[in-house]
Amino acid sequence: MGLTVSDLCAGFPDLFDYGLRQIAHMALGAVASLLPNPLATVVGVLWLGKELGGDLPGCGWVTTVWLDSAADLAFGAGGFIAMQRWRQ
Repeated sequence: MGLTVSDLCAGFPDLFDYGLRQIAHMALGAVASLLPNPLATVVGVLWLGKELGGDLPGCGWVTTVWLDSAADLAFGAGGFIAMQRWRQ
């Protein structure tokens, strides 16, 4: 899988591998929260653009890929929020 290909484009990966990828998304969100707010916003917009401009059209806009992209963004947001709360 490449950067602009959904984890679910070729079918559902094994659960362990998929879980590791979601943990990686949380870590990316946590790292983004350490950046200054304008830069963190740019990272979030680029990530959304990657999902909408790469993953979805690359796999034919199927429902499972929509759900995977939503999960990727949700896990990233979760990591972002968790790091923000931890730093308070």
